[in-house]
Amino acid sequence: MGPPAPVPDPATGITQPSAGQTAPVSTQPSPSGATTPPARAPGG
Repeated sequence: MGPPAPVPDPATGITQPSAGQTAPVSTQPSPSGATTPPARAPGG
């Protein structure tokens, strides 16, 4: 149940499930990308 959540994050480059804050969050794709790889490691 955990893996399905982080999956959509990397695709959008956003670690926060904020659908309304897609513009502001999109400005910080660097920090999100750093947290995406580690989260995907345990999933795989």
